[in-house]
Formats: sequence, C-alpha cells, structure tokens
Amino acid sequence: MSIGLENQSMLLIGGWDSGNGNAAQSGIWQLKDENWNQIGELLQPDSRGFAIYIGRLIYYFGHVSKAIERLDFTETEELQNVVQIGNQPGNYYLPIVGNSAGYR
Repeated sequence: MSIGLENQSMLLIGGWDSGNGNAAQSGIWQLKDENWNQIGELLQPDSRGFAIYIGRLIYYFGHVSKAIERLDFTETEELQNVVQIGNQPGNYYLPIVGNSAGYR
C-alpha cells in the first residue's frame, strides 16, 4: 500500500515478497528526495491492505494480518510510533473504504 504525505514524500507500507518464500512484509518505507529509506515496521506483516491519512495519523487496515494499526507522525511528518488498535472481524481484500465492489 502506498500513500502520499504533505511533505511531498510517499510511504510504502507492507507488501508481498515473492522472492522470499511468498511472505507478507512489515517494512514501512519512505520515498523522499528520490531516495528510499526504511523508517519503521508494522507490528504485523501484511500486504494488500488499505491506509488512510488523517491529521498526523495513518490508519492501516491489514488484509493478511487483519490488524488495524495506527502510525503516528510528528508535525514534521517523521514516524513516531506504530500501535495496533484492533483487528478486523473478517478477511477483506482492500478492506473498509477500498471494498467498494464487495469483494471478500
């Protein structure tokens, strides 16, 4: 899942590594000034989830892990904290907002 920040950077959250035993990934990567840097980790590896950026918070809804995680950012949009705030009740592809076609 990728998401843009107000500081003109982009985050890549989780993902799928088909070259590493087909495993969900936990990395939080930032593309800033044409460079990728890992800035953190999800608490649960995941791919094909959904993220929304509100205020200085990103809410990530996991597809593989079913975890709902909150990524807290500072005023300068530096990652400060990752907290699991719940779990989804079922297995959803592109959960919550992204599930407009009704896929499960």
